[in-house]
Amino acid sequence: MDHPHSILVIDDDEDSRDAMTECMRIQGAADARGASDGADGMLQLLTGFLPCMILLDMRMGGVDGTEFLRRKALDATVCLIPVIVISGTVWPILGAVVASLLKPIDVSELAALITQYCSAAT
Repeated sequence: MDHPHSILVIDDDEDSRDAMTECMRIQGAADARGASDGADGMLQLLTGFLPCMILLDMRMGGVDGTEFLRRKALDATVCLIPVIVISGTVWPILGAVVASLLKPIDVSELAALITQYCSAAT
């Protein structure tokens, strides 16, 4: 990773979320935080954590990935933060979604995508 990235991982599976945030730290992220669903993710964004990338699971209990993307798109402060969908199914690349990766992910591919699409680079 070219600069100290900040990453928000939104996933309702605590083990997956913790593993992904730790993986991002190992890859050089300066700040990697987890959110348990889309509502928790929006709360973190709207209370001041503005990451350069969001990693998003789509199928979650509570506020799912689709609803998170809808809410995020309505807020001018966070709408341009790029999103990489990480899911068991391929998702379309629409709006702020810059890539879709299937679980289990290839960490080197994810790191390359973060470097390529990081909002700090734009």
